[in-house]
Amino acid sequence: MPARSMVRGAGLLRPDVGMPAPSCADLLSTVLVLRALDSGTLPSTSGYLCYSAILNLLRAEDAGLAEELKSDKTSRGLTVSGLFGDLPSRGARVTVRKGALFGVRVTSLMGELTSVFRGWATHLPQTVWLGPRSDPVRFEICQVIDSSQGHPLVRIGSYTQLVEEAEDSSSAVSWTIHLDSPATFEAGGGHLPLPIPHLIFGGLWRRWRTHATPELMDPCANGLRTLLAAVGERGFRRTGRRPSLRSLDLAVRVAAFDLHSRMLDFGPSGGKRVGFQGRAAFALPRRYRSPEASRALSILTRFSYYAGVGAHTAVGMGQVGAVTVQQSSSR
Repeated sequence: MPARSMVRGAGLLRPDVGMPAPSCADLLSTVLVLRALDSGTLPSTSGYLCYSAILNLLRAEDAGLAEELKSDKTSRGLTVSGLFGDLPSRGARVTVRKGALFGVRVTSLMGELTSVFRGWATHLPQTVWLGPRSDPVRFEICQVIDSSQGHPLVRIGSYTQLVEEAEDSSSAVSWTIHLDSPATFEAGGGHLPLPIPHLIFGGLWRRWRTHATPELMDPCANGLRTLLAAVGERGFRRTGRRPSLRSLDLAVRVAAFDLHSRMLDFGPSGGKRVGFQGRAAFALPRRYRSPEASRALSILTRFSYYAGVGAHTAVGMGQVGAVTVQQSSSR
């Protein structure tokens, strides 16, 4: 019987629906469907295990690309989720049943990497091991879902497409990010698990600047520059300081949120990380609104679906499952 796509959450299945990808695809979010070949237990935080398995598969295909991703500590071109599906909890560990199907979400911000992932569908099944070397659990990758139909975590796009979509967002007034896993930020030698606007949008801008082509810099750069200039006029008169990305906090407001804190344990070598998970909406006060600023925030919000938010996105943190850009009702 052919493998079928897994819908995130309760282990439900639905038939896969194929859809051709654009030839210029740079961005990819897909789900690998894994069938457990053994029964066993795994740590409840499994993103770092999944990342290691994905990196090993990449190393077999393109050792240079795998090494580049492994050494890239600041502007990840790859994000990997933890294992999801029917995983009964046993304290700090979860139970894996032989024959059960699970999912791992993988996103790519690089055209070269996107091409590799899309090619995996023709090299199945592949066996991966999750867990410590002394007692791993074997899984078989039985499907790579490469379709935006029927699965909320699968999409194929490009940087150009995000810029073009933002042309219709010049009157946007709010931007919502839905986090499927905890997000945190590295700050002051520690971690800051709060939805601070300049950390979210500033971090997304840095990743955009790293991975997008130079000709696609202007829409974001101009919008952020316009926004910071508006903030700077007021702020400079009060403080005498010139605006920086940190000044985004004076303009971009947290308009609504439905968040909770959650701790992930990355084991003896990775330590514990607390993050915020759920929905956060951001808005611009009327005095700071402009078509340029709205377009820039719209581009970065939609980009977050692929890039994730905050630190440790390669090992399961900051996974963005959905975004919403709301237009002005007076449009």
